[in-house]
Amino acid sequence: MLIDLLTDSGTSAMSSEQWAALMRGDESYAGARSWERFEAELKDLTGMPHILSTHQGRAAERLLHGHLGGKGKVFMSSTHFDTTRANIWFSGAEAVDLPVAVGRDPQALDPFKGDHDVEALERTIARKGAANVATVVLAVTNNSGGGQPVSMGNAKAVQAVCRRHGILFVLDACRIAENAWFIRDREPGYADRSIAQEMFGLADAATMSAKKDALVNMGGFLTLRNDRLADEITYLLIITEGYTTYGGLSGRDMEAVAQGLKEVFDPDYLDHRITSTRYLGEHLMALGAPIMRPVGGHAVYVDARGLYPHIAVEQYPGQAGVCAVPHRRHPVRGGGSVSSASTMPLARSSPPPWTWCAWRSRGACTRRATSTTWCRASHGWWPSATAPRASASPRSRASWGTSPRTSSRCRPGCLGPR
Repeated sequence: MLIDLLTDSGTSAMSSEQWAALMRGDESYAGARSWERFEAELKDLTGMPHILSTHQGRAAERLLHGHLGGKGKVFMSSTHFDTTRANIWFSGAEAVDLPVAVGRDPQALDPFKGDHDVEALERTIARKGAANVATVVLAVTNNSGGGQPVSMGNAKAVQAVCRRHGILFVLDACRIAENAWFIRDREPGYADRSIAQEMFGLADAATMSAKKDALVNMGGFLTLRNDRLADEITYLLIITEGYTTYGGLSGRDMEAVAQGLKEVFDPDYLDHRITSTRYLGEHLMALGAPIMRPVGGHAVYVDARGLYPHIAVEQYPGQAGVCAVPHRRHPVRGGGSVSSASTMPLARSSPPPWTWCAWRSRGACTRRATSTTWCRASHGWWPSATAPRASASPRSRASWGTSPRTSSRCRPGCLGPR
């Protein structure tokens, strides 16, 4: 049996409701019911009036960053994801990473290592000139920074800087639901889907690969507030992706995305997802593997520089490691990535959403989970807070990354131990 941890992008096992939504897909070229549902769901979630569907996230990035970029332009982010950076570079613009200092230390324990360095942002704007800054991008969670979450306080601080200098603030929302879970768990005063809606409300535009937190195999979108900018990019959408009422997606795909964006904020699912990833990270630490701590939401990142100190960063130690594993005795495939500044090489292992539960990883569970047949937070695993989730206060620093308590509770339909 091969355990494939290459990526969580597009590898989710869709729920029974998403499969039902596929069957309801309306493939009309214009005015399809599926488009109307897709548009309504995204307007409710993001609060933005202009919705452009694309075949995946990098297409949304190309439309936005390609249009706003060009020689002499600068884009700033906590850490640009590789496709974001590639689209910026392809336009001739410059991509600058400004993560907080603690985010560069894999072993440091901090609740929000994915935050943007606001002081460095101010200094860089002053040096480059606000007129030359195309956008400031905030990735939630910070994938290239080790899957680390971003606090709401940091998002508000970044927005304030952008407002003061008249710069477009863009949210890279690929894992907005997982980031919302961390805010609920670690930042006072937050409880549900409204966390994501508040964060979208701070941004002028948002891109998303729906292959992540919409739990689908293909899809993406770009949302915008500015009417003029939306009109300009819509022309590019029609030329490259498709008509405005489907973009790069079929009706059935839009149905699955709309349904997935409802389901992904289910607290039981998010508890299951993040505690399962933490389970993998804790066992790697127990084996002595140096990993990014605390464990993020969608993946465990191995500190490749710590694991392979004899390999120079420029020789991609993370990629070397993940290529070596399958050719030895372990049937496990992971994904390799290297940070933009070549200062923090990380090798990523991403469990596909819904495909593996903690008991299955121990060989006991033989059934894929769906919205009606899942293991409740990995057979009763819950974060260590004792109060109900909706009213739980953030856990203490000492409990970050620790194992949740266990119980034998399980929903009907799971074949694992009870």
